[in-house]
Amino acid sequence: MLLKKITMNKTFKKHIIIVGSGRSGTSWLCETIATQSRYRLLFEPDHPNHVPEGNLIADQYFENGRFNAKTLAFIKRVFKNRIDNDWIAQMSFRKFKLHLWPFIPKFYVIKFVRANLALAAFSKNFHIPTIFITRHPHAVIFSQQRVRFPWLYDLNIFAAQETLHNYLFEKTGINLKTEKFTDIQKLAVRWGIENQLFEIPKNETVRHYYYEDLKGNLSLIKEIFHFAKMNIPDNLEEKMTRPSSKMHPKSTILKNKTEELSETDKTIVNAILLKFPFQIYNLSP
Repeated sequence: MLLKKITMNKTFKKHIIIVGSGRSGTSWLCETIATQSRYRLLFEPDHPNHVPEGNLIADQYFENGRFNAKTLAFIKRVFKNRIDNDWIAQMSFRKFKLHLWPFIPKFYVIKFVRANLALAAFSKNFHIPTIFITRHPHAVIFSQQRVRFPWLYDLNIFAAQETLHNYLFEKTGINLKTEKFTDIQKLAVRWGIENQLFEIPKNETVRHYYYEDLKGNLSLIKEIFHFAKMNIPDNLEEKMTRPSSKMHPKSTILKNKTEELSETDKTIVNAILLKFPFQIYNLSP
């Protein structure tokens, strides 16, 4: 296993993985990092609506941190820049397909938005710097209600995984197969599964950052660059102030005003999230 890990590290030594729930700041962080010349952003290869093989990793739990052979082969192809379409390459320079020329990219930034449950498997199978970014669930769910991506409300993939379903019920008492949830409860359950059901891996390849700490913090962003052994651009501080291309047009950041979940909705969300074993945010009563 050690030999295998070292070999993979040599193969993927110009990579960083960004993982986080939808609407948690992953796009902002990736765009801050990947806008340098010859930095290649691989955008959400775990999105089945755009990448059919993305269903191998989207919302999937890998017991004991082990990818099955088919999933492992798919992820290796992603890391080797051998899967391409308009979705994955949406932030790439695609003239003459330069983004696919193996000697052009000098660094790869891979963003996953439905692979939180794969954190341990990434760490076990690949010696690649991995950033796990979380944002307060109240802010995430407020934003998710705005975009209303259908997959956010679909808990069936979680329910269909017997090991995951049983573990969730054992730890929280939540039964995805028998309980009926409102839309906001579904978003809370999803956020809990993605962020608070399993302990965040603590090792040399995975680092956890809070979006609230990263936003506007130049020293922390530089820390990520050093962690991944990436060049720090001269205009990094200016890049950090740019809004994400995925920011909703009614975003509170763009409108410069404060909006948040109602107190009733906060109570509903908290009632679910407080059932989960790993509390990474202080939830107000």
